[in-house]
Amino acid sequence: MIMMIKKIKVKLRDSFKFLLVKLTVVINQPALTALVLAMFASRLGQKNQYRVLVMGRSIFTDDIRSMVEFSGQIEYQVIHLSFFQVIFDHFVSRTDRTKITESNYHNVTDGVIGRQRYRAYLEKMFEPLKQRLGFQAVISGNIGYIVQQELAKICLEKNVAFVVLHKEAVVVSQAYGNFLNVYKHHHFMGHKVMFYNKQCMQGFLDLHIPGLTPDKAVCVGIPRFDNYFLRKEPDERVVNQVVFFSFLPRYSSRFLTTNEATLQNIETRAIEFFKIVYECAQRHPEVHFIVKTKMSFQYVDFPTKILRTFYPDGIKNLSIVNTGDPSELIHNALAVIGFNSTTLIEALIAGKPIISPYFGDIITDRDWSFFQKYSSLVCYAQTSEDLENCLFNKSNNLGYSDDTKKAFLEEYISISHGGASKFAEAEIIKTITNLSK
Repeated sequence: MIMMIKKIKVKLRDSFKFLLVKLTVVINQPALTALVLAMFASRLGQKNQYRVLVMGRSIFTDDIRSMVEFSGQIEYQVIHLSFFQVIFDHFVSRTDRTKITESNYHNVTDGVIGRQRYRAYLEKMFEPLKQRLGFQAVISGNIGYIVQQELAKICLEKNVAFVVLHKEAVVVSQAYGNFLNVYKHHHFMGHKVMFYNKQCMQGFLDLHIPGLTPDKAVCVGIPRFDNYFLRKEPDERVVNQVVFFSFLPRYSSRFLTTNEATLQNIETRAIEFFKIVYECAQRHPEVHFIVKTKMSFQYVDFPTKILRTFYPDGIKNLSIVNTGDPSELIHNALAVIGFNSTTLIEALIAGKPIISPYFGDIITDRDWSFFQKYSSLVCYAQTSEDLENCLFNKSNNLGYSDDTKKAFLEEYISISHGGASKFAEAEIIKTITNLSK
């Protein structure tokens, strides 16, 4: 009940903020919009000579927090991307918005008048916002977000660094071609793109995206992974809990296959896997099982429906949650369960046993898992007995060599020792100083 009340309060607070921003736009007061956004901005890091405006998103902001903790050379002011969406939606009609995508934004005429009006409003808002927050750069988590395109153009014109830490980058190696196809019609508006790994950086450069040249691309690693590489955690933090990072089978397989029969088989196997986890939780009331989902309704709904189908009364020691710090959950876990998620890489760095469903007999013509070439790093569970052994028989997990772990990390995140936070902040500062010369 207390959690429900807290969620209602947060929802009401956020609704009020969006309404206030909308009101300032309706009455055509860009300076007032800037004032309101500055009021809603949250600061990360100590006051510093370098200040950066962050276009906030959940996982991306976790990277920023790590940069503050493990580098600390920049002060960040975070304004969530959704506030810019409110402004964009005011000027671009709903009909036009349905026709505009990240891929076609710079190539279609749909909503062009609305986008011009959005741009004009941002131009009037930009200097007041910059004066209030004192930023020398803007950073985002993806090159493609629609609502940032006009802001990036303004930054280019005003010589304010626009930097992207591209957070969509870690997929099964053989599926990279399908992943990159999503971006082949994108444009990059900005001064620098920092990539999580070398494979992604080179893949993007090979696409020859307008605006993205080799001098604007750099590989820095994944800053939030410094939580595991660089933070020293006492052994007593481990508690009697298992964390299952939930997944939507069709979405998680979107770069692996488009065959409908195969996708259906994957979904059926995934539901069975969820059921196996739930069965294990019921058999072990002494262990707390946490099913962690992303924020959106569909992510919560999938594991919840399975639970209600097979266990309508619920399971006392199992929780389905869409909030909480993933790094805290991983640090405190006996083991981590998931499928092709970066949280499994985090668990590997943290030295936690990794458990995953098996789809190798369904997808037989290509790699389907991060761990295809590194099978000793993961414990696959196809039955209840498999899961029991993976969780409670230590001989079935962590039986891999340091060389195997290092090779895997260098393939997927290009860094096997940490330090991404310092690399990223150094690139941001270099971009700022180069523009100020």
